[in-house]
Amino acid sequence: MRKTAFIIALISLVSAWCINQYNLSELRKDGVELRLNETVITADDDSYIAPARNFLETGELKNNLKDKSAYFLRPPGYSWWLIFHGGVQNSAQLFTLKITQTLLFSFSVYFLFFIAFDFLNSKKLAAITSAVYGVSTIASGFLFYTLTEAITPALVIFLVYALIKSKNEDRTRRKQLFYFLSSALFAALFITRPVLGVFALGLFCFILFDFWKNKKQLVITVLAAFLIAFTPMALWQIRNSTIAQQYVGLHPIYFNQHSSTCFRPTHQALWTLNKGWGEKGARFHEYFGEFWSAGINGDTSSTQREKFISNIPKHVIQALGRKNIDEMLHHYQVSILHQKTFHDAKISMPQKLPNSEVETIKRIEQLVRQYKQKLPLEYYLTSPLKVFKTLAFHSNLSLYIYQKTLRGNLLMEGFRLLAYGFHALIFTLLIFSVFSKTTIEYKSLFSITVVLYVGYLIFIQRGIEERYTLPIFAIALISSTQVLQQIVGKVKKGKLKKPAL
Repeated sequence: MRKTAFIIALISLVSAWCINQYNLSELRKDGVELRLNETVITADDDSYIAPARNFLETGELKNNLKDKSAYFLRPPGYSWWLIFHGGVQNSAQLFTLKITQTLLFSFSVYFLFFIAFDFLNSKKLAAITSAVYGVSTIASGFLFYTLTEAITPALVIFLVYALIKSKNEDRTRRKQLFYFLSSALFAALFITRPVLGVFALGLFCFILFDFWKNKKQLVITVLAAFLIAFTPMALWQIRNSTIAQQYVGLHPIYFNQHSSTCFRPTHQALWTLNKGWGEKGARFHEYFGEFWSAGINGDTSSTQREKFISNIPKHVIQALGRKNIDEMLHHYQVSILHQKTFHDAKISMPQKLPNSEVETIKRIEQLVRQYKQKLPLEYYLTSPLKVFKTLAFHSNLSLYIYQKTLRGNLLMEGFRLLAYGFHALIFTLLIFSVFSKTTIEYKSLFSITVVLYVGYLIFIQRGIEERYTLPIFAIALISSTQVLQQIVGKVKKGKLKKPAL
């Protein structure tokens, strides 16, 4: 078993390293800028890298924004990971980061084999699922990035393995130690990507059902696990609230004192409206970015409002009224002009929202209510289904070589089609995992937790990016494999039954 897992993990390590290095070489060849010629650059990088570098230089974990949100815009988990790598301030440190992130991935593949074996009770299926995850490169596309997706999939796998290890231990003391390790892994995951706090359900369900008959040990284990799991995030929230003089939440992107960016409560409200009809985040920020940039540069003309409205579906304009939308956007422009004073002076805005923004948000919220009343089927059903289509129906092959270099190659297109069908099948079957035959604690972890995460993405967050499925991809793969396993088992059982005379 260990030999099989080791071989799969080793091949995964080699394939992940080689494919990502090849990807970098093609980016260099095509003149795409890289970070110190070692990692892929994205718009989110600096929000993780700047706090790490500032901490090493000044002792303050903050980015380079001019307002208080600089201290808490991103949760600190990944920044601490970068601090461990010297703040990735030179190419050698970035190269080391690539090595450790690739090693972390290969270790996770090793443990994934044993998770799959425990859950599926089949060495063959365990080998297939872990090899597909590790060797196919479907799941290793972000290892040469400086984003949370480089480590959160591995953290999820480590957490799940530790929980299974805990449950399978016979001695109470060792069982508790593994649950405390699971809690520490959850704490690291939660403070790196707060939305993955949904895995708390699996953590505490495992503890609850494992110690149910021993109430004393149950209370002790739950309390200790709770403290370990949530103390780091609680301390982070206390720190942030002390700095901001208000509670800022788990993901404080929309902060009242932002002056240098568009990410203010008005943006949050408008994005909520546009998400109603299943708008994609990239597309929204393309035309909204033009609207906001024009306003911050003093252009608040009706032309800019018309450009924005032209991107709204016609049936939505008809339902909400063009005049209502235009008036809302006019108030938004007034609020941008108010922000411009602080933006140009490079100073923070006041903690209290200005009246122009309060009025804008009020008008947007009225449009949202109107939209829900007039187009309820679209808001509550068809739009979430559109988001689910975006989430599930893609190949997960995000690397430049797959999207550009090898595009059109017959073998590549075949691989892309295979990966597309594979990814779509996994997330389509996921809903059926709720009805699969397994114990409640395993179902809480492998099914309900993952379904809740997907539900959050499609019903609440909506404006997703394909990479958001990556942290739960391995668990979804195993869960959906079990669904197929049980379907095939029922079919075979049906064939073996003799027809009634």
